[in-house]
Amino acid sequence: MAKVYYVKDGSYPQNLLDPFGRRIALAELEHRLQDSVLLYLGSRPPEFNPHQSAHEARHVVLDLDMEEPRGQRLTRTRYYLLAQLSPMEEDTFLFLHE
Repeated sequence: MAKVYYVKDGSYPQNLLDPFGRRIALAELEHRLQDSVLLYLGSRPPEFNPHQSAHEARHVVLDLDMEEPRGQRLTRTRYYLLAQLSPMEEDTFLFLHE
């Protein structure tokens, strides 16, 4: 399973709207994201504009757990930025079409 987080501008961990994220099967996630731009962020929880906190989420971050088998596109563990979608668009794109 992978996790999807909505992230605000600001520093970690205050920038997470839901510290538990939303779970989605890796195969299903990759299928739905096949034409999307994914940017690998690394192994540390991401921060966007850490000195300027925001009130609402602006970023969609994927977290691939260390124990999760690698996928076709998500080949490295930990954090990716889903660059093209806002949290509102992502919710419709990933979760409302289940």
